[in-house]
Amino acid sequence: MLLVRVFPEPNKELVQGYPGIKATCPRIQGSIEIRSSDGLPITVGEVNITLYRTDTVPNYSSTTGLRSFTKRDMTFMIGKPLTVFSGLLATAKSSNLLALSIPFVFPLPVELTLPQSLLIERKTYTLSTLYQLYVNVKPSPSGKEKKTLSIAHPVTIQTYDSMPIFGQFNTPLVRSTKDKNHLVTFECKLTRTAFGPGDAMPLSIDVIPNLAFPKSTKVKLAHVQITVSETITHTPLSEDSNVRRRDIGKQEFNPSCALTNSGYHKAISFSFPYSSYRNDHYEIHPKPKPGYPLLDINAFSTEAHLYKIEYSLHCKISYKTGIASSNTLSVELPITVSPHTYEYAQAILPIIQNEIFTLNKLPSLPPKTAAPTLYRTDNEHDLNRIGFSLYDGTKRRIAIV
Repeated sequence: MLLVRVFPEPNKELVQGYPGIKATCPRIQGSIEIRSSDGLPITVGEVNITLYRTDTVPNYSSTTGLRSFTKRDMTFMIGKPLTVFSGLLATAKSSNLLALSIPFVFPLPVELTLPQSLLIERKTYTLSTLYQLYVNVKPSPSGKEKKTLSIAHPVTIQTYDSMPIFGQFNTPLVRSTKDKNHLVTFECKLTRTAFGPGDAMPLSIDVIPNLAFPKSTKVKLAHVQITVSETITHTPLSEDSNVRRRDIGKQEFNPSCALTNSGYHKAISFSFPYSSYRNDHYEIHPKPKPGYPLLDINAFSTEAHLYKIEYSLHCKISYKTGIASSNTLSVELPITVSPHTYEYAQAILPIIQNEIFTLNKLPSLPPKTAAPTLYRTDNEHDLNRIGFSLYDGTKRRIAIV
């Protein structure tokens, strides 16, 4: 019987590079260890690896729109299967094998936008994206075993293309609206549009009266409300799509003031809401679930085949004109929520730049791997390296404890 395991390189993660940044050559790099569980020789004809992504969402009824207790999932192959140990090499060198170690590099496709590994567990539903690396071990034609052994190893993929420090998110965003009587103009401005958990959201609001109308001088600003909303669309490409919206943060205050000729101006520092996974007094990290990262945020802006997560900032004001009833104006600003904070992005950006500089010096990408290491039953040095030894010069193998 074979034991198959996947290991990263020493002191490194299994996923190397920075997915979402093409110049860092994102890849899965490690080694496949194939061992004999009973100490008998093994026969291996071919070993190949394939990466799959599985998106899971709750199933909704097409007629009522209500959630059922079933789940809907779809699995996609990422890239192409990669052969890391070929049959030609096996027929020449695989006799009397006790174990083998196969280094591999599986490049992640840069032409595709890969959604990050994600797990959302809430009271009413569960939503997830899981990556798994399948290792398929085909037996040698000359061996007794005829079945192909396949094992799945979860892979955690984090993307870095939405870090708040990037220039595409540093362009100010301005939205404005006017009331139906053209008395006031409500304007909101964000100096940047991407935020991580706990990041400050520099927002400024302006309420400007229209001095061409005398009634605009009688406007009294009563209430200001700022809300961060999360919208999750299940199966966005289908006619049976289901939209779930909820407010995840709110800030409000009462100016209770009359508008002057210059209007009302207010700068607000609103922190993006988050919940830390360190849930005890000593801030000990909990054990992550295989294939999912530990994040200080419940969700973030992302899009997969079965779901889409979007965020927006809603600003709403209430005002009165004389003795008339209260009127409202609202503005919506779309924002990008990143799993990485602005401070983390500042710290990791020099590391990414150094990674790109190092990769540019290599003659070819992705980096080449070493040849597989074979451990034979008739080589005492090979036996010692995998924890076995010859006893009294006989062929009997015992484990070294």
